[in-house]
Amino acid sequence: MPVDDTAIREQAQAAKPIGFVARRLDETVTEYVGNLLAGFGAERRHWQMMRRVHEQPGLAVGEYVESARVFYAEESVLATVEELRERGWLAVTGSGEDRLMTLTAEGESTFSAMAAEQEGTWDRMLDGLSYADYLTVVRLLEAMTENLERHLPAGRA
Repeated sequence: MPVDDTAIREQAQAAKPIGFVARRLDETVTEYVGNLLAGFGAERRHWQMMRRVHEQPGLAVGEYVESARVFYAEESVLATVEELRERGWLAVTGSGEDRLMTLTAEGESTFSAMAAEQEGTWDRMLDGLSYADYLTVVRLLEAMTENLERHLPAGRA
């Protein structure tokens, strides 16, 4: 049970639902980042793959497919690999799911420019807030999620 008093509980119940606020934030971040990346001719899925390959050069395509499955179908991930390769941003060696991905020099340069812009996104989103505020919000959202997950049927997707 929440530990707040009755007056605070009434204020909390009168506030917008957490799901509404969380979804609005997600949609706003997605739109903002989408607009930013469009300036590079890229989408969020391109950025996510480039960031991961930048952090983990030689990443296997199959490993990335598995980790991205929560967000993207395998076909979409494989299409992203090909799009980045065709742009000259990604080098792919080997065959099948054992293919290894590395950013090219042009890919690294583009990634660095995108990363600089993304850093500005972080600053704009946290305008007037502290890093402690951010960590508190994330901790609270994770706790609420875990609280509800404990009450869901076992084996859910």
